Parts: sequence; C-alpha cells; structure tokens
Amino acid sequence: NDQDAFFTVGLFSALDALMDRPIQSILEGLPLSEDVKGAILNYEGAMGAALKCVLCYERGEWDTVQCLNLEPSTIREAFLQSTSCMKNVQELLASEVAVF
Repeated sequence: NDQDAFFTVGLFSALDALMDRPIQSILEGLPLSEDVKGAILNYEGAMGAALKCVLCYERGEWDTVQCLNLEPSTIREAFLQSTSCMKNVQELLASEVAVF
C-alpha cells in the first residue's frame, strides 16, 4: 500500500556500501520511520520481507525467493520491471550529466 516506503527501503538498503559505514549508524542520522529502519536492519514487516526477497533474487537463491503470498512469476515480473525502471533512470541521469 505504501510504495514510497518500499522504494525508500530498497534505495537506502545499500547506503552502507556506498558510504563505507555501518548501515545502523547511517540510519540513526536519517529521519526515517521505525518501520523503514526495521525493514532495512532486521527484515521486519512486509517491507523487510520484500527487501529480503529482492536480495535472494539478486543472489540467485531461488529456494528462498519468497515474498508474502506472491507467486514466483509475479516476483520475477516485479524484479524485471524495477531493473528496467532503474536502467531508464540511469540513462536519464547520464544524459543530464553529459549536458553539463
């Protein structure tokens, strides 16, 4: 129901790799809801289940790719749509940077 919060969980889940700091210390300084923080730190709630599912999918851990009661085909389609969307965003950002 809250697509923005799910998007935020996915977006912020990799901040530790980008900032080379522990994720918990990064999240402490951000004005995020406890639900979002719990999803990122402990895979809590529906957002945490979705994050865990995506991470398993990315690693090819097919036996553990589960999210709530979604069918595997639904998960696959959502993953492909999201990666396509991110590719479009990357291309847009690259074209904007090239203009400057």
